[in-house]
Amino acid sequence: MKKLIFVLLISISVSTNLFSQKKLGFGLYLGSSITSLSGADEFAEQLSDVASEIIGKDFPMSKAPRSLLFYGGGFVSYNLSNWLALKGGVEYAPKGETFNGECYLSTDFNMNSIVMVNGTILKIAYVEFPLSVQLSTLSASKPDKVYFYANFGISPAVKVFSKMSVFTKLVQRGFDSDGTTERELSSSNLTEPLDGIKGFDFGMFCSVGVSDKTWFCDLKYDHGLTNINEDNNSGLDFKNRMIALSLGVKF
Repeated sequence: MKKLIFVLLISISVSTNLFSQKKLGFGLYLGSSITSLSGADEFAEQLSDVASEIIGKDFPMSKAPRSLLFYGGGFVSYNLSNWLALKGGVEYAPKGETFNGECYLSTDFNMNSIVMVNGTILKIAYVEFPLSVQLSTLSASKPDKVYFYANFGISPAVKVFSKMSVFTKLVQRGFDSDGTTERELSSSNLTEPLDGIKGFDFGMFCSVGVSDKTWFCDLKYDHGLTNINEDNNSGLDFKNRMIALSLGVKF
């Protein structure tokens, strides 16, 4: 019993000392991200080939990043000095890529055209566990002053889900006195599981930001190092890319 009480007293003393010296910090943040996939050009070509074969006409597809995605998480930091800290955390990070294309099926003498429009979105979401070293301009003599910082670290991740959403519509395009017209004739929307995506990812990241005692603004770039495509014979080397901007509070 005496040993147990001694250990508890030591633990409480160490914890109190850490907090009194402001060694430990906690924070929460929310923001938005823009994501893309390496290998997206090759996948766009494959989508174009499949669509062209089905339609019987050239159906070009182009890639585009996913944008305005919800992004957020929390962290704990340990300050080794006023300018150097270690950070670890957990965050929700949706990723993926968007593909768009259209094909003119027919045009009549009045210049009215029937056009097929397609949008395909690869939606992949992760729970990430970022670990980093933070360098800052925090002043020991002026701890309440606004300062700048930079993080450098790694980001192992576990997949939450992977889906593919496909939207297709037929529209009629023409001209009138006001300019170009468009009328939707039919549409379909399908979302199904996206198979063949690995259940884990690993990358490196860096971020820069500005902070004071209670709030911070962070701009982050995450560069995936793992090919998340399970099929090594497909010729597609999918690696995640993400830029995220977030605002947060510290406790």
